[in-house]
Amino acid sequence: MTKKLSILITHFNEPLPTIKRMLDSIAIQQNVNWDDIEVIIGDDGGQYNYGEDPLMSSYPFNIDYYVFEKGGISATRNKLLQIAKGEFVEFCDGDDMFYGCTGIWFVLKEISKGDCDGICNEFLCEIRRPDNGEIDYVPYAQTGWQFVHAKVFRRSLLIDNDINFREDAPVHEDNILFGLAKYYTNKIKFSPMPYYVWCHNDNSVSRKDKYYLQHTTKYLLMNQSWVIEKLYKKGLLQPIREHAYSIFCDMYYSLAGDKWLEDSTKEDRKECEGMFKFFYNKYKKFADELTTDQKKQIELGQKQMHTMQGLSFEKYTWFQWMEHIEKEVEPIEFEIKSSNK
Repeated sequence: MTKKLSILITHFNEPLPTIKRMLDSIAIQQNVNWDDIEVIIGDDGGQYNYGEDPLMSSYPFNIDYYVFEKGGISATRNKLLQIAKGEFVEFCDGDDMFYGCTGIWFVLKEISKGDCDGICNEFLCEIRRPDNGEIDYVPYAQTGWQFVHAKVFRRSLLIDNDINFREDAPVHEDNILFGLAKYYTNKIKFSPMPYYVWCHNDNSVSRKDKYYLQHTTKYLLMNQSWVIEKLYKKGLLQPIREHAYSIFCDMYYSLAGDKWLEDSTKEDRKECEGMFKFFYNKYKKFADELTTDQKKQIELGQKQMHTMQGLSFEKYTWFQWMEHIEKEVEPIEFEIKSSNK
């Protein structure tokens, strides 16, 4: 029997109570025909195998549990995508949870209309306040494609177009898949209703490292180069133009952030600017083919996104920054591999 939605959960050494929290958050969903969904858990070669635990058979929905040889979260997600039988898929992390009791009903309702290839929802970000250590919940608007959370895609859209998670990307692997998917369909719905919680994990590198983004932005550039190269192989020139210029603007606003201007991130900034110059020189010819109005639309979208994420004002103009890049920065070349592992 074909399922409407496959909920694909990855985990590595998460304690059983943490996995139970995710499964419990599915079980409390209201007005859901459990025959419409399947839950598949992918264990990325961890030391705990919960497949035979009585918990897995205690829910009103079916749970398939797979243990894979350790290959990283991207490899596990790709395997789950191939196993899934649902018309639509949603990727979840084992240490997160659904919010409220109507989120899955909402997703099923929307995909049943047959007028979309994906849904992109806001989600809640669970944080630990640095001043008092208390847990708080902050709405996160889906202004970009950086996160796996609260996104649902038609499985055939991903399978038929060979869109998957890049397995050799050390971090930010999710923005590759979703960065590609948006160019293969214009039927993506955006919803302001949050139904998913990105839960706080004290052991998460991205949460522990105050300068995580500064330390890993270079991988974002490498990932986006791979997106463009894949689009080029498909002959999708207009998406390449738009994507390249979007990354130009994104880097301009990103590097204007306060943390990037601190002495402690000076070396990270130097490396990112060098890699950006290589990226810029390689793809400028495509961005230059955009019309003025097309560029303005992309600039506005990037500015709005970064303003929502905390950019208070521009430290320097685009022209000042580009003059700095062109005259004072040495390009740092990086390899762009052409295939997945």
